[in-house]
Amino acid sequence: MRMNKFFLSKSEVKGKSVYMFFEPLEQAKINKVVFSRKFIYHYTPFDKVDNILREGLKPMGGDNPVNPVYKFPPRVYVTLFENNGLANSLKSNLDKNGIPTSPHYMLLKIDVQDLKNDIDFYYDAYCANCVFTPNLILPLYIKKFKEGYLLGGDKFKIIKRF
Repeated sequence: MRMNKFFLSKSEVKGKSVYMFFEPLEQAKINKVVFSRKFIYHYTPFDKVDNILREGLKPMGGDNPVNPVYKFPPRVYVTLFENNGLANSLKSNLDKNGIPTSPHYMLLKIDVQDLKNDIDFYYDAYCANCVFTPNLILPLYIKKFKEGYLLGGDKFKIIKRF
């Protein structure tokens, strides 16, 4: 469902009330915030790592994993801090029954200093300190950082550092 310059990104039923959440289709760039950092981070299921390191982080859109009625514009979601965003990433990697596709995750580190002229970033409406880009992040900027397992919630047990 699209209305002017907003799209319906999720809804929740609480009691007899329905809460609807909208996101803007267009918003102000926050490149200065992102490029003031040396690195940004991306959590991904372990089985997707080789493909990402080969092809980059591609903007993905389509179905909302929680409710496929809602469509998202193509985006790559990243976090500004290495210890933030796992729970948000997990929500986007659920199967149709709401089960995590993998408890085995990799935290990727992205060198933003080399990206400055090639990419734009915007705030994510649902995750503190998370941002997104509609642009491809090329593999040459992406490195493995930490490998681990989900322990529940936002807890991550590191088994290997790179």
